[in-house]
Amino acid sequence: FSTGKLLVPKMDEATLKARIAQMVSERRPWRGVHTTKNDRQMEVTFEPLPGGGWITIQQDLTEKSLHEAKEIALLRETEAQAKRFRTAINNMNHGLSVFDAQQRLIVCNETYARLYHLPPRLTEPGTHFADIYRYRYQLGLTTKDTDFDTAFAEINNTIDSGSSVNAP
Repeated sequence: FSTGKLLVPKMDEATLKARIAQMVSERRPWRGVHTTKNDRQMEVTFEPLPGGGWITIQQDLTEKSLHEAKEIALLRETEAQAKRFRTAINNMNHGLSVFDAQQRLIVCNETYARLYHLPPRLTEPGTHFADIYRYRYQLGLTTKDTDFDTAFAEINNTIDSGSSVNAP
């Protein structure tokens, strides 16, 4: 049971009731969360009113707590899957890169980055294919003997035609 920022250790029901009665008699506002006998998480807020009386708000947090626990579990599983995916693609002997329809990098593996001497800034998701190709072109890591614009137009034509491309 917690009262606002004050954490009250677990106590038997009689002691808990006495503690609440004391806070009510002192007319101090308080807020706490406790677990009922049927394992419901209940938040209780007590606010005294000027001139007597009070407002009490009770909210069952059980579903929210269960939902949050499921979200945390899902997040952990997603993180674990992402780690397994990264491990798998980074242990491939082949360079792998995946681009979206706007020619922005979705993912590439370490082998791809190493093969083309790509700095970390060019391996970030969202990096445009033109930036990667320009970098490779400047290092002489393309098979084109033409100027960059011509070489880039040719590789784009190949991609747009749906032909297989082994090295962008």
